[in-house]
Amino acid sequence: MSCGFFFAVQGASSWLTPRVFPERYRKLSRRSQVDWGLHMTGWVHALVVTPLCLYLIRHPSPALVLDPIFGHAPLEERIFAISGGYFLYDLIVSAVLLPTHGVPFLIHASSCCFIFFKAFTPFLNGMAANFLVVHKLGMTGSTLQLVNGVCLLATFFGARICYGGYMTTRLWSLLDDPRITPSLRWGFRTANLALCGLNVSWFRLMVLSIKKRFDVGAAQSEIEDDDKDGKAE
Repeated sequence: MSCGFFFAVQGASSWLTPRVFPERYRKLSRRSQVDWGLHMTGWVHALVVTPLCLYLIRHPSPALVLDPIFGHAPLEERIFAISGGYFLYDLIVSAVLLPTHGVPFLIHASSCCFIFFKAFTPFLNGMAANFLVVHKLGMTGSTLQLVNGVCLLATFFGARICYGGYMTTRLWSLLDDPRITPSLRWGFRTANLALCGLNVSWFRLMVLSIKKRFDVGAAQSEIEDDDKDGKAE
C-alpha cells in the first residue's frame, strides 16, 4: 500500500506541476522533469516520517530500550512500513532508470530496502528510526543560492556524515551480539558501508556542484564588467 501511495505521489506531481508552473516545466529536459517527480516523492516521504522518527528517538518504546536488537514495537513498525514501501518504490524506479541515473542510486535503494525490511523480523527496530533520520533530512551565483547551498551542505554533513557516523559506531557495536548470525551481521555491515560510502561521495559532489555554480557566476560577472568597461570607452 505504501509503495503504491508513493507511485501515486509521483504521478500526481507529473500531472500537477505542468499546470502550476507551465512555462518553467516545459523548459526542463525530460530527465529534469522525471527528477522533479522523484524529488517531490522524496519530500513527501521526508515530511511524513522525519517528525515521527525524531519523536521516537527522544521517546523510544520501552521494548526497544530493553532490547534494541530483537525488541519490537507497533508504532516503530508502522513507520518502517511506510518507509519500506518508499524504498521499494525507490528500488523499482532506480532499476528502471539505471541507464540514465547510474548504479549508485540502485545500491542506495537496495541497501535501504535490506535495512528497513529486516526491521520487521523484528531486528534492530530501535536503530532503524535513527537511520531513517540520517537518510532524510536560473539563480546562478546569487546570494539566495549561496544561503540555500550552505544550509543544504550543513544539513547533509550534520545528519548523514556526523550523526550517521555516530550511529554507525553504535550499529557495529550492537552487531557484535552473539545472538546475531554472521550472515545477518555482515549483511547489515555491508549495507551500512555502502550507504556511508555513498554519503561521502555525494557530499563531495554537492560541494563541487555548488563551487562550480559560483565559479560560473563569477565568470559571468567578469564578462559583464568587461562589457561595461568596453561601452564606457
